[in-house]
Amino acid sequence: MIGLGVFLSVIYSTPFTVVENTKTTEVSDIGMGLLSYGAGGFILPFEVISILLLAAMIGAIIIGKGDKLTKNDDTL
Repeated sequence: MIGLGVFLSVIYSTPFTVVENTKTTEVSDIGMGLLSYGAGGFILPFEVISILLLAAMIGAIIIGKGDKLTKNDDTL
């Protein structure tokens, strides 16, 4: 109960002020920022991560197949 009282007193005694935001960001700006080659662009890390995930998926398939890939079935 004391914690609630402290919480409410801090909330009501803090002078919250509204900050005007004049800069707007559009979806096209975000897309160009992610796919740009320049400073702050993320195209190279995106490509590196995609190759890493592809290798992980191929490895998971090979591990999942396990003995099925190496076992010779001569029981036909």
